[in-house]
Amino acid sequence: MKKAFLTAWLLLLAPLAPASELRGLIGVNWNKYLAAGEMTDLSWRSKSGTSIGLGWAFDLDRRLQLEVEALFSTKGAKVELAYDDSGSIPGIYQNTTIAIPVLCRFRAREGASPYAAIGPELDLILAHHLILPESGESIDLSDNTRKIIIGFDALIGYQIPVGSWKLFAELRYSRWLNSMLKLPGATVKGESFAVLLGGSFDL
Repeated sequence: MKKAFLTAWLLLLAPLAPASELRGLIGVNWNKYLAAGEMTDLSWRSKSGTSIGLGWAFDLDRRLQLEVEALFSTKGAKVELAYDDSGSIPGIYQNTTIAIPVLCRFRAREGASPYAAIGPELDLILAHHLILPESGESIDLSDNTRKIIIGFDALIGYQIPVGSWKLFAELRYSRWLNSMLKLPGATVKGESFAVLLGGSFDL
């Protein structure tokens, strides 16, 4: 199933014509880990991070676009780690990723307009650490972390034309479909909401 999902994602890239629009994005995200198995006894909380990236949009018709993005983000989650029978200590899981979503974006009309988009996402995990704020220790989890994660994005936004530019703001939901950890008996997926601002330039 995962191979079929990835194959479909790659096939979307094959027929692309020259881009009609270049987009720049920056914003804030709020993330949490969705745990199952041996990780469910931990107390998880959301963590904020940042996102910045570029996108290339290809017109399919007057209102429909296919968009490919590359987003560099810091994500993760806060957690309470059981120390002993006396209590717990706080920890922060932090990962650095490059997300490559392929989105089908629909605009309600030309000019100033709301829009919505949905599509698959390929995440490349560049780094993953557990940080213990009380001691300042940072534990590298790279050996136990998958380097490639499959997910999906869904978003709504609004754009305003300004000359040959378009300014936009959007709310985006992202969800990982497979576990980022290699550990047997432990499943940890990611979920995030992001508020992104940006501009696009017609090529």
